Amino acid sequence: MDNCSANQTTCELDNIELKFLPPNTTARLQPLDRSIKSFKVGYRRRLLDRLLINLRVGTELKVDQLGAIHMMTGVWNSVKQSVANCFRKADFVTAELFGSLRRRRRRRIRHGRHVSRAVVPFPGCCSSQTVCRRLRER
Repeated sequence: MDNCSANQTTCELDNIELKFLPPNTTARLQPLDRSIKSFKVGYRRRLLDRLLINLRVGTELKVDQLGAIHMMTGVWNSVKQSVANCFRKADFVTAELFGSLRRRRRRRIRHGRHVSRAVVPFPGCCSSQTVCRRLRER
């Protein structure tokens, strides 16, 4: 079991023996752990950015399921590289395959088939053009 305070138990178990990992080994033994944390931090950052933009403009932030999915899509697109690195370090993906994926992505970017989705407006949030227009009006 992971060594965290929620997993500590004082029960006497006759038929079960619990073994805990040493402290600070989760990230080394579970390579996706860092990417999961990175994803969560990225989502919180996008949510906070949207909140700050809406506060400046003077509108209430409303996040529905579709809006959350749009934000998660943007975060996932930015986390993909660290996820790929985790799989490569865990030897799930060979260096050859990893290199060919990089080359393929570079070719797509060079030929204009790669579309950046940095900011995706969603219901309840102003578009970037609306934000810029309202800030200029002030």
